[in-house]
Amino acid sequence: MSISYFCGMIALPPTIHIPTPEELWHREDAAEILGKRNAANITQGFVIRPNKTKQLPFNFLAEINIDNNKLWTLFTTLAGDMPGEVCCTFGLNDGEEEATASAYLDKAIILNALLKYKTELTMDGTLEFGLLYQTKELLTEIFISTAKYVKFWGNNKELFLQQMTAFKLKEETDLAFVDEYPTEILPLRNFVPNAIRPGEVVRGLKRTFKMNV
Repeated sequence: MSISYFCGMIALPPTIHIPTPEELWHREDAAEILGKRNAANITQGFVIRPNKTKQLPFNFLAEINIDNNKLWTLFTTLAGDMPGEVCCTFGLNDGEEEATASAYLDKAIILNALLKYKTELTMDGTLEFGLLYQTKELLTEIFISTAKYVKFWGNNKELFLQQMTAFKLKEETDLAFVDEYPTEILPLRNFVPNAIRPGEVVRGLKRTFKMNV
């Protein structure tokens, strides 16, 4: 299923609504915000930064904008290079409950569980999720924010750049992200009537991963 609309040059899920000037009437800085947003480079692409702190064992952090209809494919591509056992992080960004993490499980089991909720995870603006592998020697993590862009903590930069090329994503020095500016989150059921409610997605994943519901 692919339902999206374009903000500049990036296709967002319909749940992420960009306020109009009329909807920001109550903001004294509305004109300034709108001007900055209209000039922002909210396009497909990525930024990449080396790990300079060395407090955690990863080589670089990348943040990636991609059209929403390609988000799941990018996620599974990056996941394919992670170790065979990972943990799944997921949750509702509603200010009431922090994201939770499963035990380390076979990656295929986790991906199959997430696939059941593919529409909700990639399009619902209240859900966040990802995969994590961490030891003293190595950290690799994929995180899909509620704003539906990707954060990736990686180690093999050459492979990562090859993957970005395969997705026709270019490094951008001035890339911006939609949640840097005001947004409104709309219910996914407004657009996908049979969508699973976000709370039930979280409970369903907890049941699958044998966590306390």
